[in-house]
Amino acid sequence: MNKILVIIGCAFMIWFLIHPYVMGGIEMKMNICKLLGGVLILGLMYVSFVFAGTWKDNFDDGSLAEWKEEGLATNWKESAGALVNELKKGNRSFLLTGEPNWKDYTVKVKLRVVNLAGGDWCGILLRYKNIDSYYWFGISVAWTKYAAGTANETREQELIPVKFAEWYQLRAEAIKDSLKLFVNDKLYFETDIDLPSGRVGLFTQNSMTEFDDFSVAGPEITDGGPGFPVEPKYKLATTWGNIKRALD
Repeated sequence: MNKILVIIGCAFMIWFLIHPYVMGGIEMKMNICKLLGGVLILGLMYVSFVFAGTWKDNFDDGSLAEWKEEGLATNWKESAGALVNELKKGNRSFLLTGEPNWKDYTVKVKLRVVNLAGGDWCGILLRYKNIDSYYWFGISVAWTKYAAGTANETREQELIPVKFAEWYQLRAEAIKDSLKLFVNDKLYFETDIDLPSGRVGLFTQNSMTEFDDFSVAGPEITDGGPGFPVEPKYKLATTWGNIKRALD
């Protein structure tokens, strides 16, 4: 329904701009074509922006039905309004969601390490195809650094003051062939990437980590997820009833 309204709105805007000139001469009609082309481009950009959706999970409904575990099992579960994984030394575990055809998106999550079993890592997975093909971005308390790379190599790492049991927000922006990585809204790394699409997810290794407030937003993504606010259908009727009573 929203798409139809936007299309109708764009059509009305175009007609409003050109209708005074429809009966003009050749030169005026050429100018109309240029104007029409510009308006259509702006309209398409607007439509693309409007229909970028967001999928959210705040990990407070007690269910991981929309996630899939891969790698070595660590018993992911929701507890006290956060996502927690069981600690096992040497274990790398992935928890994934989304669709293989998701291309351009921004992923955000809050996390903190609450227990260690060696050189810990925890963070985000992007454009995940399979266990041998993906990008990752994470932090380590034991090594006090962030790092990023592919399934087979570490491309970048740098010391940062990561502290035990302290919350951090990780954000990764995978847009076309570019990847930008942020910790607490500070840009730490930017690189070119070549995997065109893939699912998103979370990972841990040698640590018990708590995750919260996960979101992924992009043009191929539909608004939804366990953490997406849903307005009850009766709320509009109740609001209208309250307004009507106030006016009577």
